[in-house]
Amino acid sequence: MANNRYKKKKRPPESNYVPPFDRQILDEPVSNLNFRAENTLSLLEGGGLKTIGDVLKREEKDFYKIFTFKKRNLLDVKGAIRARNLSLKPTEVVEEKKTEGEELAVIKPPRAQSRDGQNRDGQNRDGQRRQGPSSQQNQQGQRQSRPGDRNDRNNAQGKDRRGGRKQDAVKEAPKKQAPPEPQDIYIKVNKGGKWGFSDRSSGEIVIEPVYDEVFSFKEDLCCVEKDELFGFINREGAEIIPIIYECALSFSEGLACIYKGGKCGYINAQNEVVIDFKFDAGTSFEEGSCRIKRDGKWGELRLETPSEVRWIN
Repeated sequence: MANNRYKKKKRPPESNYVPPFDRQILDEPVSNLNFRAENTLSLLEGGGLKTIGDVLKREEKDFYKIFTFKKRNLLDVKGAIRARNLSLKPTEVVEEKKTEGEELAVIKPPRAQSRDGQNRDGQNRDGQRRQGPSSQQNQQGQRQSRPGDRNDRNNAQGKDRRGGRKQDAVKEAPKKQAPPEPQDIYIKVNKGGKWGFSDRSSGEIVIEPVYDEVFSFKEDLCCVEKDELFGFINREGAEIIPIIYECALSFSEGLACIYKGGKCGYINAQNEVVIDFKFDAGTSFEEGSCRIKRDGKWGELRLETPSEVRWIN
């Protein structure tokens, strides 16, 4: 059976937005911006943003597509460009348009509309020119609706609130949903801006809130963040894997993806390196395989043959 798990998704068209600033500034390397966080520059460069122009071409939401890019990094970027009297790409208005059989998201600038929902050029929200009352009455006088004509079919199928025809009422088979994960015996708690855990049944604190962030327990180990570094603790709060890594993902199938020196690899619960730190990005293991990225290409790596990578693109 063909594996469609890694089927390429159709990419949206590239934006032709040009930041309204001097070309000399846009061509400056991104390192010329004064960032406060230590990892902001490396994250931007790792995401392919080499120049100041590359940064200014993007909206705020685009930065979260960079792996491990966080809100504090975005605030760092905004502060750095504000100091140079620069700005990011303004957020565009997204209007949804429905067509028969599919939905499309169309990015377009806002258009002035009158109170009746009609644009200045006389078109309604569906892009069709509206007819005046007299024109509609003339048409009704010229022909009467007959059973089976187009108007009756539209009425039978119904119209949505934008005036467009709804899709035929075809019942689809319900999609299978993964069973919900059982609730953990611990609950995250915050005290004074720090995170820890309490027992779900008794409510008592079992791990003191001393971390900047805690994630869910996976395989009885929890990834924690402190002073922008990552490590793992057990259910007694003991530090099993030291908090020394640049980033980390939760354990899955006995391994965790860890970042060190700008590269990622995989360790086991004993903090032993199983797959060396030689990739630019990676995912958690699932059914014995994971996805890794190197030199701009993604590939599939299987635990049974970690030295062999099946490159996808």
